[in-house]
Amino acid sequence: MGLPVDLVNLFVGLFMLLAPIIAFLGVLACYKVRTIWATILFLLIPMSWRLTLVWAILTTTGGVLLPDTQHPIAHTDDRFIFDHPADWSVVPPKPLDEHTIDQIEVKSETADASVLIRVLRLDGIDPNEHDLAFIETMGYDIGKKTVHPKVYLGELYGYGEEYELQKEGKKYKIFHLLAGLDHDHWVLVRSLASQHYEDASFYAVKQIVNSLIISSVDVVAPDVEYPKQITRNWFTHQAPGNWAEVLDNHAQFQAVEQLAFGKSYIRFTIYDRTGGNGGKDDPQKELSAVLENGKHAKPKSSHTPMNSWLGFEGVGAKGTVWQPLWGAHDFQVLFVPLEDGRTLGIKKYQAQSSAELTDPGFELIESTFKLLVEPASSEP
Repeated sequence: MGLPVDLVNLFVGLFMLLAPIIAFLGVLACYKVRTIWATILFLLIPMSWRLTLVWAILTTTGGVLLPDTQHPIAHTDDRFIFDHPADWSVVPPKPLDEHTIDQIEVKSETADASVLIRVLRLDGIDPNEHDLAFIETMGYDIGKKTVHPKVYLGELYGYGEEYELQKEGKKYKIFHLLAGLDHDHWVLVRSLASQHYEDASFYAVKQIVNSLIISSVDVVAPDVEYPKQITRNWFTHQAPGNWAEVLDNHAQFQAVEQLAFGKSYIRFTIYDRTGGNGGKDDPQKELSAVLENGKHAKPKSSHTPMNSWLGFEGVGAKGTVWQPLWGAHDFQVLFVPLEDGRTLGIKKYQAQSSAELTDPGFELIESTFKLLVEPASSEP
C-alpha cells in the first residue's frame, strides 16, 4: 500500500462522517422525537455537506496515496538498472521500431500513472514527436504544450516538454525529458499520469530516474594496439585509436579530452585566468570551483585530498561521484601550478561499471603523458 499524503486529512474526513451518525443514534436513544425528523435534522443535513467536503479532499492530490517508495523494488536487466516503488511494476516489453534501441515501462498498480524510458538512435527524428505518435494511438487527445529548455527531472538534466492530454473525458499530464546518452543516442523519459495523480506520481518518477543506470549502447574495448599520437604545444601523449577527441578552447583556458564512451574520459586543461598580464593562477581556487559546484557537491559524492599524480605535485582530490544514467564514477582531479603562472588541470572520470574495459586505455594515456612546459618550482 502507498503512504497517506496527509493522515490528518484522512482522520478528519472519517471523524466528519462518523459524527452525524453518532449524534443521530444519541438523539434517538435519549429523546422522544419522531424518527423522520431526527433523520433529516441530525443525519441527512449534516451528512450532505460533510460528504461534499470529504469528496473535495479525496479528489485532490492531498487525498491520494503516495507511491510506496519506502520499500523499493530493484530492477536489473541487460540494459536498465533502477529502483521503483513497491506498488509499481514493470510491464511486458512492446515491439521496438527502427528508431528505438531499447525501452522499458513501469506502471502504478493502484493509480493511473506510468514512467517510460526509451533509448533512441540520433538519426534525425524528434524523440518527442516520435513518442506523441504512440500516445495518440493509445487514444489520447493532445492539448496545450509547454516547453522547458533547461530542466531537471530528479537529478537528470535535459530538455523538457509538457503536454495536457484528454482521454474519455479524463484529464492527464505528460512530461518528456530528453537527455543525451552518448554521441549517437538519446534517452527519453516519459512521465504520464492523470491530473488527479500528477503530483503524487512525481515521487515514483524521482525514485526511478535518480537510481537509473543505462548500459552503453556502443561499448567497445580501447584500441591500444594502434594508438594515436596527441600533440599540442604544451603536452603530448598517446591515446586509444578508437577514443573520441573533444576540444574546448576559450580565452581563459584550452582543453583536450579523450572520451572512451558515456561519461568516462580524461581531460587536460591549461588555465590562463590572468590573460597574459603577468599574474599567477590559483590552483586551489580551481579545485574549489570543481568540488563545490555541480555533481561533486551532491550527497552521493565523496572525496579525499590528493596532492600528486602522473609525477606532478599540486592540489587535488579523488573519490566517487554519481553520474545520472551512468551510475557511480571514480574520479581524480589535480591542479598543477606552472612556472609561467598558468595552471595545468588534469581530470579523469571512469565509470565503475566498465572500469575493467576502459583501464587499458587510461593506462596508455597516463603512462605516455609528457608536459612540454615547466611546472612551478616546489621550493619557496
